[in-house]
Amino acid sequence: MNETPVPHPLDVLDEIDQRHVREQQAMLYARATPWSELLTQYVDALAALVTEDSEPDNPAETTSSEDGYSGS
Repeated sequence: MNETPVPHPLDVLDEIDQRHVREQQAMLYARATPWSELLTQYVDALAALVTEDSEPDNPAETTSSEDGYSGS
């Protein structure tokens, strides 16, 4: 009796996952994406968001007497 060994279910799932990773990597390498340009734009956009959040809309609101600032 020559029975074919049945692979463990986790081995099958791991093989499917590895195949998917290889396919994704192949697609990324096949595209001519300008990664340095995209990353620069992404960092610039993040920096703009940070500066927008750190600049007060109304400076008078940030130095109110409720904050303990007496103005003297």
